Amino acid sequence: MPPAPLPGKKRRIGVMTSGGDAPGMNGAVRAVVRMSIHKGCESYAIYEGYEGLVQGGDLIKQMSRDDVRGFLSEGGTLIGTARCKAFMERPGRLRAAKNMIMAGMDALVIIGGDGSLTGADTFRREWPGLLKELVEKEEVTSKQIEPFAYLNIVGLVGSIDNDMSSTDATIGCYSSLGRICEAVDYIDATAFSHQRAFVIEVMGRHCGWLALMAGVSTGADFVFYPERPPSENWEDEMCGIISRHRKMGKRKTIVIVAEGAHDLSLNKVTPTKVKDLLSNRLKLDTRITTLGHVQRGGGACAYDRMLSTLQGVEAVEAVLDATPETPTPVICVIENKIVRKPLIKAVEDTHAVAKAIEARDFDRAMRLRGAEFAEYHNSYMTTTATHQPELRLAKEKQLRIGIIHVGAPAGGMNSATRAAVAYCLTRGHTPVALHNGFPGLCRHHDDQPLGSVRELNWLDVEGWVSKGGSEIGTNRALPSADMPKTAWCFEKYSIDALFIIGGFEAFTAMSELRKARAEYAAFRIPMALLPATISNNVPGTEYSVGSDTCLNALVSFCDAIKQSASASRRRVFVVETQGGKSGYIATIAGLSIGALAVYTPEEGISMRMLNRDIEHLRLVFARDKGQSRGGKLILRNEHASDTYTTEVIANMIREEAKGRFESRHSIPGHFQQGVTPSPMDRVRAVRLAVKCIQHLEGFAGVSREAIIRDPMSVSVIGIKGASVVFGPMEKVEKEETNWKDRRPLDESWLQLKKIVDILSGRPKPEDTCETCGKRKREGDAGPPIKRKSVPLIGESAESFRIGPLSPSLSDSLTNGTSIPPPEPPTPPPKEEDMAPSTPQQQASLSDATYTQYLTSASSPPMPGTFPDDDFSPQNEPQSQPSSKLQRMGYEATASASPSPYPPSSQPSAASKSPRRPASVFRLLPFKRASNDRTSSSADSIASGRPHTPGAESVLGSLGDGGGERSLKKKRSGIFWGRRKSSLSFVTGAEDARTQNGSNTGSVRQRTDVGSSGDGGEAVYDGEEEFPPRLKKKKSLTFWRRTSSLGLDRMGSGYGQQYPVRNPSSSSGANGYNETADTVMSEPDPITLRPASPPPRLPEVGHVVQEKGGLMGEEDWFGNIR
Repeated sequence: MPPAPLPGKKRRIGVMTSGGDAPGMNGAVRAVVRMSIHKGCESYAIYEGYEGLVQGGDLIKQMSRDDVRGFLSEGGTLIGTARCKAFMERPGRLRAAKNMIMAGMDALVIIGGDGSLTGADTFRREWPGLLKELVEKEEVTSKQIEPFAYLNIVGLVGSIDNDMSSTDATIGCYSSLGRICEAVDYIDATAFSHQRAFVIEVMGRHCGWLALMAGVSTGADFVFYPERPPSENWEDEMCGIISRHRKMGKRKTIVIVAEGAHDLSLNKVTPTKVKDLLSNRLKLDTRITTLGHVQRGGGACAYDRMLSTLQGVEAVEAVLDATPETPTPVICVIENKIVRKPLIKAVEDTHAVAKAIEARDFDRAMRLRGAEFAEYHNSYMTTTATHQPELRLAKEKQLRIGIIHVGAPAGGMNSATRAAVAYCLTRGHTPVALHNGFPGLCRHHDDQPLGSVRELNWLDVEGWVSKGGSEIGTNRALPSADMPKTAWCFEKYSIDALFIIGGFEAFTAMSELRKARAEYAAFRIPMALLPATISNNVPGTEYSVGSDTCLNALVSFCDAIKQSASASRRRVFVVETQGGKSGYIATIAGLSIGALAVYTPEEGISMRMLNRDIEHLRLVFARDKGQSRGGKLILRNEHASDTYTTEVIANMIREEAKGRFESRHSIPGHFQQGVTPSPMDRVRAVRLAVKCIQHLEGFAGVSREAIIRDPMSVSVIGIKGASVVFGPMEKVEKEETNWKDRRPLDESWLQLKKIVDILSGRPKPEDTCETCGKRKREGDAGPPIKRKSVPLIGESAESFRIGPLSPSLSDSLTNGTSIPPPEPPTPPPKEEDMAPSTPQQQASLSDATYTQYLTSASSPPMPGTFPDDDFSPQNEPQSQPSSKLQRMGYEATASASPSPYPPSSQPSAASKSPRRPASVFRLLPFKRASNDRTSSSADSIASGRPHTPGAESVLGSLGDGGGERSLKKKRSGIFWGRRKSSLSFVTGAEDARTQNGSNTGSVRQRTDVGSSGDGGEAVYDGEEEFPPRLKKKKSLTFWRRTSSLGLDRMGSGYGQQYPVRNPSSSSGANGYNETADTVMSEPDPITLRPASPPPRLPEVGHVVQEKGGLMGEEDWFGNIR
């Protein structure tokens, strides 16, 4: 029998890998499993691809969070993949459908190439027919298939070839490109030494992405790939280019051939044919290297880990969002944005590329590959061969373009410079390198024999594509250090345009040059900035050249550290990352390595945060039974906190671990800048540099007056979402820049921090105790947050404040007369009627509301004296109002946690039956606020006012369940009671009225509410599981450690008794009790007065006033919902 379906939109989601393996597939599996569990779904791994789906049995396994621990750093696919001929036939798909039903699965996430995804869509399309056939064959019943009426399928593209249309990158492609670049870099050294030529064959039967990107990122002399074959006389063309390069002084030759390469007539171009041509015609010593499956193996690079993780998360969201009418989606990436696209359309476009090639319609094949593919092709063609007369501009359009590096070095700076120089030479411009930044320009421009201002030729930069750092030197100094000298140098060397490469210092430098245009004519030239910094903190872009190189270096470092931590089983490493005051590097690295926690400057570090993470570590290691990959990493940005340094955090963890686990810290420092630029930084640097020079040459022949009027004449290039854009510098400075923290105002990656926490299992702040950091029980909202606020007006708040006695109630207390029934409630005011229109009216209304809430409708105003000078409406700190209701009062006393039950009906812990409508209580003070327990007077009761200081703002804010020591004496006139009590209920009412002396009355029975331990101390003896059980002690009223005091609703009269619940009864079986359990036979000196049941409010959490009382929804006293 299949299991019962999950409630609501929850699904049983299967995940599988199919087709050829690719680095990053494991990251996608991990993300799907953990995100499914986070969403309340069940997750299943289908081993061996479609073969496992057809065979069923042990090949379909339910997964837990720990089952995918360590997946991110592993290559290939840990759940296996296999070609399955059986699934290609309908009987195979019929068995697969039955296996899914028996497992209860109603959704599939498939990671594979176009063939695997095509099979998946066919499976979904046939699903209704397959179910009908299973019923007809009596293999399942019609009742069993009812929950599986439709099948949700989501595709992720895992392919090293990057051969799927509609996406810029597939899972694994950049890892494979990294293997190719690494191999070519190694070959490059031996080719240079012996002046040899190498022909390198790479994968790509039907797609030339790997070959083209390898050519761009390694500076290959010639590239063959299927979508754009060379001209008919390609032999002469190739030999001509290589011959010119050799005559210019180049000692090596690299030719890259895709395995599916052909000429215009579709005749195959093989590595052997190319080798023979170079050896026979050019007499070069030529070798062939076939990389083969080396390109497919190894762990995933940082980008593929991030991409697979984000796509896996999005796949689960797509499953839960799907309806029977939703077309099968495939998760894609366009530039930096994760998007969903129709799977069938993407597969059709992919197949259309092959058809266009077969039809020799190569222009259409290039269009189907996408605009980015065509741009890379054009960039390669204009930078690999500078002798192209047809591309040369007219003399009057040619510019002297200055190229300068500003800021810290970053991987890809040299690649961008090489591309800019090559493009300038192709177009006829003169590239001028300004060495060592602005200080080098000003101080050493005329040094002999070689100054800092030098024209560059192609051979100067030919070998820079794979070099890290900055070959022309970089400096953090700004032009404002000597603006007149900078302008003089620009005039002296006839700089017509400026191309700046660098980070936030470069951004600041260009801002200074723009503002100096009014004074210095030399700066009235077009300028373009290419962001290049490992911190990725330049406004105007979501990506900076060099950040991917940094991430790869940091991920490699963390993998080694994590291996050490895992070998030690119980070790935590705290690793410090660079990034300035931007947490980008720490967050993306945390996403790529599976960090347990990430600390960033944007969020900061607090003691509560550290408590929460340390308690989480205790829980994790307590559950760890010695499995492999047991190490944990925490990443901390270098500027996350001035106090909590990396070493301090590691020491705190070590101290709090108490020997259960150990902690170390590690600081990779400048290792993060990397050695060799990553393939992504190389190819993007080339593409963006070419676009920048194209932008600058658009101002050729334009007057300087027209230039300064055009805001685009000073601009920064960037990737935003799915587009490459130029942003006008003046607008970016004013609207997008956080100058104080040296980062953008809107950082698009911030939303990824939440995903890091979800996948690592890090608890949310609202799910843990604010004091100790321990996890709450289910439905446990935690103790009230202690705040200074008195009025409780807001959309989300908890805790009650105390109201004064009314004359009618005081008469009842002093004379023993009956309690008048409560007045009917007034309807809640409309929000639009409650909103003050001016700040003065807001302040006045706040004060008035404050007074009104501390006085009843029939009692005189309350005295304006308070225990502390700062505890007054005038000194109460104001917060930005979030709604019209909240504008009427001060900051809400404490933020309420969401109730685990619907607001209309909340079951108790025992019966789960709907509870009665909530009442709102006012606690009426009796005795003086002093620790000597003297002078409690009925006069203060009879006066209708609480005895000074007499008003308590937050019930339970003092002590909150008590402590080991006596309570702190805070702003309370009521809570001081006995040494270990937050509040005592005295039930000896008759004696209390006759006693007028030193004590508050003869006490026949006392229930200490919130006394030490009552409500549960967290007890952990090293053996029981987390979260720790509550120790049940004296009090019947304080079982749940989350509330200050629990109260059942009082009846219409005060003479009714409450039943006293037994702590061992079923109502307390879960370690807490719903309500207060105390006998009250008569009105007490301290009396609980219920208001009328409030009307149902339109929005849960709104709190409105009614004659000094409160109306709202509650599930226990001290928590308004």
